[in-house]
Amino acid sequence: MNVSFRKYFSEDYFWTQANIGPLCIGIITAPYWISSLKNLYWSHRYEKLNKEEILSDRFTWLYERMLEDEVHKTLLDNLSSYNFKNNGPENMSGSGYIILSLYEMLLSRNKKIDMLYCVDINKKACECIKNLTYENKIFNVEIIRNNLFNNIRRCELFDIVLFNPPYVITGPDEMNKTDLTASYAGGKYGREIIMKFLLDIHNYLSNKGVIYLLLEKSNIPQEILNCEHVKNIYIYEEIKKKKTLNETIFIYKLMKKK
Repeated sequence: MNVSFRKYFSEDYFWTQANIGPLCIGIITAPYWISSLKNLYWSHRYEKLNKEEILSDRFTWLYERMLEDEVHKTLLDNLSSYNFKNNGPENMSGSGYIILSLYEMLLSRNKKIDMLYCVDINKKACECIKNLTYENKIFNVEIIRNNLFNNIRRCELFDIVLFNPPYVITGPDEMNKTDLTASYAGGKYGREIIMKFLLDIHNYLSNKGVIYLLLEKSNIPQEILNCEHVKNIYIYEEIKKKKTLNETIFIYKLMKKK
């Protein structure tokens, strides 16, 4: 005997029952799909080696303009007789374009460069740098998949250090990862990795060495740079600033206190 219970319930009831299951599944799986799409996007970006595409990134553009000015003013005028024993590293190297731009700028001005070091914790970023250096026939480069300076010998003293840190404010659950999350997750105030870097790099910086550090307004740069542990070992100056719709990006130059 076929018995229909539909007449005892409203149409809204059956719509809810038919859709609540898929809706719940959609809500539960949304974070997974968002994460997957984010990883797919950045994987695609890392595979692109087109110069114009790379330069369209606001951070790359800012570093590019900064380096042109700095190579002309500081690295040539103040260090005119100086040859760079270790021109590097570039930490969180990403595409690798920035360090290679610096390499070309210095070579065009007859500056001798012994070695470039590119450090990134992400495997795809390291592969991208490897491809980029190979395509440009640059062989005096060491690509290190590493978390900042872990396992790097302290006898290496660097003359120029570029650091594009993960500066986005995130929770502790996104820290200490090795996938693409590591490219943006900065922890509390977005500056946990930045502080660790500034305290570690001092041991690897030559006496004439220069650090170029990118920070964002939400990191509260003045608190970082005027922290007792930082201001006791570095002098600094702001050299570039760029505003976008939702961010204000700075580049600071730091040197060892004498």
